[in-house]
Amino acid sequence: MTSLQPLIERTRKDLKSLGVIADAKLLVAASGGPDSLALAHVLQSLRGTGTFAELTVAHVNHGIRKEAAAAEENALRRYCTEWDVSIEVKRVHTARAAQKEKKGIEETARKERYDFFEELVRAQGFDFVLTAHTANDQAETVLMHLVRGAGVRGLAGIPPKRKLGTAWLVRPWLSVTRTEISDYLAEFYLIPSFDASNEELSYQRNRVRHKVMPVLAEAWPERSPVRTIAGLAERMRELSRFLEQFANDTLEKLRNGGGLSLDGLNALSGFELHTVLEAWIGETRGPFSLTARETTRIEHWLKLPSRRLDLHAGIRLIKVRKILWREKNTESLYFKAVALFSGVPLETPYGEFVLGYTPDRTISKDPFIVHFDEKVLGRFPTIRVRPWRRADRLVPFGLNGKQKLVSDLLTEAHVSGERRKHYPVVEWNDDIIWLPGIRRCDFAKVTDRTSTVLQLTFKPI
Repeated sequence: MTSLQPLIERTRKDLKSLGVIADAKLLVAASGGPDSLALAHVLQSLRGTGTFAELTVAHVNHGIRKEAAAAEENALRRYCTEWDVSIEVKRVHTARAAQKEKKGIEETARKERYDFFEELVRAQGFDFVLTAHTANDQAETVLMHLVRGAGVRGLAGIPPKRKLGTAWLVRPWLSVTRTEISDYLAEFYLIPSFDASNEELSYQRNRVRHKVMPVLAEAWPERSPVRTIAGLAERMRELSRFLEQFANDTLEKLRNGGGLSLDGLNALSGFELHTVLEAWIGETRGPFSLTARETTRIEHWLKLPSRRLDLHAGIRLIKVRKILWREKNTESLYFKAVALFSGVPLETPYGEFVLGYTPDRTISKDPFIVHFDEKVLGRFPTIRVRPWRRADRLVPFGLNGKQKLVSDLLTEAHVSGERRKHYPVVEWNDDIIWLPGIRRCDFAKVTDRTSTVLQLTFKPI
């Protein structure tokens, strides 16, 4: 085989290590942005080298930035025509779907893309679906998970390979940096499309990308924080696989019907107990994360005579004749995070939320109505209602930027008992903007220059 350009050769080797074989049919996801355009070009360059058999590009036009989205689609079609590569395009109305499903724009867009990939896998028999996630994406993901208090599974970041229907979803570029991709694009005179929303600092990932990562690079100029953090994710994946095997082996020894032996559990402590219980609870409700504090509580409770212990997410543990059982606490006020959309009432165990827009700048004195400057929050803001978490903080209106713990605000408002456990907060792009009936944040205040007001209303039960 003749010598290939370094990134092309590296991709060929990585595809082989991920299980891609000579007769494989590949589907590569492409938005037309720098990363996916470069990956599509690398793959079309590998045709005829025995790396795989067939290549098709898949693109979803989400219809959010109408003119820009059309231009991106057309540019990608031109490249595919030039390369003689097949392309499959799906046009959707993501904003409309998000409102109907009561989910965020980004979450809905991601689901639409992967649903499309699965449709193509079923219809055309693709063996692998490739995405252009990079080492930078990996580093940003790990940092966000770290700050949120993630465990080993969260610090493992984006997996390089997982099942997607009957195919495998693979990410061969988790060790490739954006700098390498920029150099590649320049070398081959490729002009990518640029999504203006990637520059908006209203999105948490963009703040990490444009604010946090550059500071880390400046603080350690002799190292590459991107490569270092991406390398940490790889080590955490190895540790996660080890812990998964440990949990499976231990659970087989402890199982007694649908429960677990209390005598066996009492022989475990700390991280061993944490790992086993997370895996066991997750068997019935999907991935479940215990906090370190909850693990300590469980370890202490297992040695006490009390029969019941309530965890977050409405999970209850019960001791019956030396067997530990799990069940859903039907009395819990827990609810899952849900997106808010204009004009669509949202019911929670605590009451009803309504989001709307108005030109009226009059500020209500009702503690269950709050107003924000719509322009500051941005177009299609991701606004969610979720139960509060122990590390949650709010910058209350009138405190000159000083943060307060949500737990302290709840205490000051005399919210206690079961109602306190999962009290709702309203967040905008992962920042808490309202503790309903108690305090609003100091951000996006309505002023004389405000043209449109975003109004949130809460009708408590």
